[in-house]
Amino acid sequence: MATPRLENYARQSVFDALAALFIRPDAAGVLERWADAVKVTAALAGEVGMPTATLDALREKPLPTAEAVQAEYETLFGVGGPVSLLESAWPKTGEDPRATCRLEYLKADLAVTDELGVPEDHLGMLCGFMAVLLLREDPDAAERFFDRHPGKWLPALVEAIRSRPEAVFFRDAATLLETICEIEASLREAKNY
Repeated sequence: MATPRLENYARQSVFDALAALFIRPDAAGVLERWADAVKVTAALAGEVGMPTATLDALREKPLPTAEAVQAEYETLFGVGGPVSLLESAWPKTGEDPRATCRLEYLKADLAVTDELGVPEDHLGMLCGFMAVLLLREDPDAAERFFDRHPGKWLPALVEAIRSRPEAVFFRDAATLLETICEIEASLREAKNY
């Protein structure tokens, strides 16, 4: 049984890897970090009593090339692509996701810049912020943020990715995202006992 601190460090590493994958999939080391995230997610799933066979199968797959992943990313998520990585593109909750994310980042003393080239409500930014909150050892804030932002629309994103015939690598990424949602829900459930 992992300690809560070790569990949060594992979650942080997964969210950090996903941030890199969804912001710059062709950057050096991203696919290796992806492979590590799959291993860590499988371990976390096992810790909370979830089956790991699907993740174990993902671990056995050879890594694609960075070029292939970038091409698939552009096809699925690029300008005019069929799937959006922006929270604001998904069913509305009555709030402006970009504005609420920006406020969350500012409250956490994080500068909001255009340096990464993605809006505040982009999945990569959301995952990066989750990683920061967990790295700062503030799992309660991370859980609140997850529930208010990515947790609300990741299931729909997962289904949208899976519905696309051109999704190959990102179909696997959707499986990882789905598992993360299940792990996060399981952690809340265990906390409420």
